[in-house]
Amino acid sequence: AAGAPVPVLSKVSITELSVPATVIDGLSRTLMLTIANDKLAAAPATGEVLLTGTDGSEFRAAFTDLRVGGKLKFSFRWTARLADPATPATVEWRASVIVDGQQVDGVDAGFTTQVLVKQGKNAK
Repeated sequence: AAGAPVPVLSKVSITELSVPATVIDGLSRTLMLTIANDKLAAAPATGEVLLTGTDGSEFRAAFTDLRVGGKLKFSFRWTARLADPATPATVEWRASVIVDGQQVDGVDAGFTTQVLVKQGKNAK
């Protein structure tokens, strides 16, 4: 049928998401996202991952022909930035996998980073 979604023959899922529990304002940390194409999938997968934070951060990465049974790790460098340098904040993270234009997996709860106020003479 016209306009019907393309059947997705791969079976990609997020197997791991790793974000720092705490970070001090202004410092950079690595965020890690791992995906896998199930060993029972019918085809390799091509698509993208998207990782967003409630602080406005957005990270995207494409993948091509992720083999059946294969895994891929993505790492993104994130710098903590408090809207108000004197007030700590929590960033909530969401991750999704898009294959053939369709979201096939997502993580939208349980991953947060506490951004702490910078202490000492460089503080406000």
